[in-house]
Amino acid sequence: MSRKPFYVTTPIYYVNDKPHLGHAYTTVATDAKARFHRLRGEEARMLTGTDEHGQKLEQAAREAGMDPLPFADQNSEKFRELWEKLNIRFDDYIRTTEERHKRGVQELWRRVQAAGDIYKDEYEGKYCVACENFLTDLQLVDNQNPAHRLWSDGRWNKLTLAHGCYWKRCAFCDVSLDYIGRYEPARIDELLDAVEELVQTTGDSGFHMVDEAAPPRLLRDFALGVLERGLSITWWGNIRFERAFTPDLARLLAASGCIAVTGGLEVAGDRLLESMDKGVTVEQVARAAWAFQRAGVLVHAYLMYGFPTQTAQETIDSAELVRQLFSTGAVESAFWHRFVATAASPIGLDPARWGIQITRRGGFAANDLEHTDETGTDHDRFDDGLARALQAWMANTELERPVASWFDGAPSTTEAPDRIARALSWDPPMGDRLVWIGGQVLHGDGELVLHHATGVERVRGP
Repeated sequence: MSRKPFYVTTPIYYVNDKPHLGHAYTTVATDAKARFHRLRGEEARMLTGTDEHGQKLEQAAREAGMDPLPFADQNSEKFRELWEKLNIRFDDYIRTTEERHKRGVQELWRRVQAAGDIYKDEYEGKYCVACENFLTDLQLVDNQNPAHRLWSDGRWNKLTLAHGCYWKRCAFCDVSLDYIGRYEPARIDELLDAVEELVQTTGDSGFHMVDEAAPPRLLRDFALGVLERGLSITWWGNIRFERAFTPDLARLLAASGCIAVTGGLEVAGDRLLESMDKGVTVEQVARAAWAFQRAGVLVHAYLMYGFPTQTAQETIDSAELVRQLFSTGAVESAFWHRFVATAASPIGLDPARWGIQITRRGGFAANDLEHTDETGTDHDRFDDGLARALQAWMANTELERPVASWFDGAPSTTEAPDRIARALSWDPPMGDRLVWIGGQVLHGDGELVLHHATGVERVRGP
C-alpha cells in the first residue's frame, strides 16, 4: 500500500543574527525525521529557510550600519553554510525576500480576499517588538517589566559562579536535590579566563549568572578580577537580598558591569520569612535592593503568595510593603508567583510541619503537590488584584491608593505606611576594604570626599 508523502519543515529562522545552537538542533532533528521516512522507502520533502522581515531585522541592520536587504543576504548565507557543514539534506531553502515567495504570498492573499475573508478595519493595542505580538493588559504585568527585556532579548553567555546554593535552607526550594544541595564554588581566575575566551569566540560581551543565588563574596572577587583585567562586559544574575550587599559592594559590582539583579522577597512578611527560613528580614531586603538601585542597577523582586498558613491579612500586609518598595524606588520591577509545594523541598518532605496536607501529586515527575492549608485561606481571591496592582506600581501609578481597595472585602493593612522609608534611612557603616573605582577625590577635615557617577561618599578616619 502506498503511503502519503511526508512533509516536514524547520522553524523559519530570523536573520537578525547569526545561527546558534538552537537553530542547529531543530534543523538536525527535522533532517533526521525526513531521513527516517526516506529510509522506509517513503517520499519525504524537507523545507527550511529564513524569515527576512520585521522591526527586529530593521533594528539589527541599523545597529550593524547596513541596509536591511544586504544584512539579510549576509546572515541568510551563514545559515546555508552551516547546513552544508552539518550535512543537512533539505529539498528547498526559501527566503521570504525571494520573488517566488512574494508571488506565492500575493496569490494566497488574492484567494483569501476573493473568499471574502479579508476586510479593512482599525486595531489598536500595545505592541512588543521583542515578542512581535500585541499584548493584553494581563500579559503586560510581566512584559512591562524592564527585567522582561533581560529574559527575552539580547545575547547572554551563561556563567556559573558556583554549583548549588550557598544558603540551601529555604523551605520552598528543592534543597534535597543535587543542583541546589551540593555547593561547589568556582575558581575566580578560571572563571575570568572563561569570560575572556567566550567574549573572543562569541563576539558577545554580555553574561547571565545562572546561579540559584550568586554568593556575595564570589561576586566581589569576580568584580575585582574584571576591573583588574580591564574587561569590558555587562552581566546580571540572581541573588539573595541579604545584608552582605552593602552600598559599597553594589557600587563595585556596578563598576564591573552589573546591570541588573533579581532576587526573592517572597512573602514580604516577617513571620512567613522566618517560617520558610529565608534568612532575611523585610528591612534587609529593602536596604540591599536600595543599594543596587542607587548604584544604577535594575532590581527585580520575585514575590510569593499562598504560602502555607498565610492569612488574608498577611497577604494584604505583604502587598502594602511591596507598594512601599515601589513608592520609595527600592525596586523597579517584580512578579507575583503563586506558591507551589514541590516533592524535593523541605515542605514537600515534611508537610505537616508547615500545616498542610498533600492531596495529590502531579506535574512533571509528579513533583507538584496539591495541598490543603489548615488556615483555609482562599488565595484565589487575590490573583487578579495582585496582578493589577503590580502592573500599576511598575508604571509608577496608583502608588497612593490603599492596597485593600484592589480586592473585594479585604481588610486594611496593619503595616506602618513608612516602614520601608524608615528602613532606608539607616546609614550603613563603611566596609573594611576601600576599592576606588574612579572619580574626583577631595580631602577634608579627617575625611575623604569621593565624587562618583551616582553621588558622593565620605570616608571618615578613625
